[in-house]
Parts: sequence; structure tokens; C-alpha cells
Amino acid sequence: MRKKLFLPVLAAIFILFLTIFADFIGLRGREVTVSIVQGTPTVEIVKLLKENKVIQFSRLFRIYIREDAAQLKAGVHVFRENMGYKKTLEELKRDVPSANAITLTVPEGFETREIADLLETEGLCMREDFLSACKEMHKKFTFLPKDGNIEGYLFPDTYELTPDLSASEICDIMVQTFSEKMFTEENLKAAEKKGMSFHETLTLASIVEREAAKDEERPIVASVFY
Repeated sequence: MRKKLFLPVLAAIFILFLTIFADFIGLRGREVTVSIVQGTPTVEIVKLLKENKVIQFSRLFRIYIREDAAQLKAGVHVFRENMGYKKTLEELKRDVPSANAITLTVPEGFETREIADLLETEGLCMREDFLSACKEMHKKFTFLPKDGNIEGYLFPDTYELTPDLSASEICDIMVQTFSEKMFTEENLKAAEKKGMSFHETLTLASIVEREAAKDEERPIVASVFY
């Protein structure tokens, strides 16, 4: 009798082990899209993944991602059913567009007023609200001119912006991007080497951007103004 019960139990344990192993490793089924709203708790994110059959065991996956929970990104993520824990976590940590995001490209050489016009055209914020926000940014970013003129400090790039962002938040994002990419130790030392402040160097770069018709003309134009 015990032997008869033992075999089915053993088989059930083996099947459970294989199911858990398959969930962890992944079998990659059909593609599914999951939209995660900013601020969604980890437990709700895991619930969405289970509902879309990306994972099967919520508790095990929560344990797996516990140390990375703070790095999960909101937005529209593309998964596969039974994707596997490693690939699923990689996708959750990837920067993706928001569900209602508007892609905004700020071209090089655009002045603040032109960026403000672009934002209003795209329906992201009012022109005057953005210009007013720009004048207040020096209170947060100490490297900005105190007179509120941040011409050249709004980094030209392609941004994924949502309509719920305020003019101040949009301005903050652009200045923050500038800070990360341009306000570096290397650039500060280069300015110091030329006997110029960072702001003077940036002003010169903006002039060169406007005056030089071709890339090869930039060194000549820069040397004249310098």
C-alpha cells in the first residue's frame, strides 16, 4: 500500500520540480506586452506578470527580484510567456517608453524659445510656463547662471515625455541630462586649461554651433572668437 502511494507522490514531486525549473529557466512562448504605471508596487508588477503568463510562481519570482526591486522601470515592456526569471528581470530593468509617452526630439542649436515653441506645439506644456520654469532652474542646479538665462543648458536629445509632466519637470529633465553628459570633470578641466569658465566655454560652443555652416569650419570659427 505504501509503495503504491509512494510512486504517485514521487511523480508529483518530480513534476512540480520540473514546473518550477521551467519557470525559472524559461520556455519562451508567445510575445506579450505589459504596461507598468509609475509607482506600481512590486507585488502588483509580479501579479501583472503572472496574469500575462510571463511567470507562474509569484512568490518565487518576488524572492528572485528582491534585491533589484528598486531598479524596476515603469513603461510598456515586451515579454514572452514563460520567459524565464533572468530575461524577465532584464526587461523590467530596461528603460522603455511610457504607455502615453510623446517622443520629442530637440535638435542641436535650438534656443530656449524654440524649445518652448516645440513643447507647446506637441501639447506637452504652454510656452510661457516653460520659459518661466527655466528662470527658476538655478535654484536646483547651482552651476546655472543666477540671472535665470539657461541658454545652452537644455540638452539637445530625444526624450520620452508624458502629458502629465509639468513645465518645470520637463525643464528639469533636460537640464539634468545636460548635467550628466556635459558638466563633467573632463569638460571642467578643459575649460580651466583655456582660462575660461564653464559658462564661457558653453557660450562659445553655442556661438560656434550657430556660425559654422559645416563641421570642418568649427575649429576655425572657435579660434576666431576665442
